[in-house]
Amino acid sequence: LVDSSKSPEQALALALIPEIKLYALNLTRDPRAVTISWAKRNDDVAFLKGRAKEWRKRQRLMGYFEGFEGTEFKLLRYEDLTADPRGTIENVLKWTGHNASTENFSAADAASVTWDDLHLFAPINEGVLKARATDITIKPADSWKDLKNKDIHAMATDIVFPAAEKYGYSRDF
Repeated sequence: LVDSSKSPEQALALALIPEIKLYALNLTRDPRAVTISWAKRNDDVAFLKGRAKEWRKRQRLMGYFEGFEGTEFKLLRYEDLTADPRGTIENVLKWTGHNASTENFSAADAASVTWDDLHLFAPINEGVLKARATDITIKPADSWKDLKNKDIHAMATDIVFPAAEKYGYSRDF
């Protein structure tokens, strides 16, 4: 089961079931990038402040899994995943005790994937779901750093720092 709901509460519920060995992989991204991504859908400042606060809250809640009895926890930054996709996937598979085969990778950043036997529920990236690409390239999405977004950067920075520093993010990018 891979749950991408971004809900720490669902992970906690799974962690409380004795028959489940939970591996909580917290895939996080620079909160300013997350806020800019949301701004593409809704540029209302109050909404965006709420999204930045939600990022901070979600990270705090996911942090509770570190040391939670019977649960393995790992933090994975999006930026690290996109810097070395194949190596990162190998490490995650090893961490969960699975065969670390990444034979579906044709290059360090390119892989073939299948949509067979997937049960996808919201929230899922609509663009990914619509395209259902089978040959993908994993690369950084850095357009959020554009200076045209400086006001949103500043707003998100005020909300998420210094908490974001715990995840390796700095005010300067």
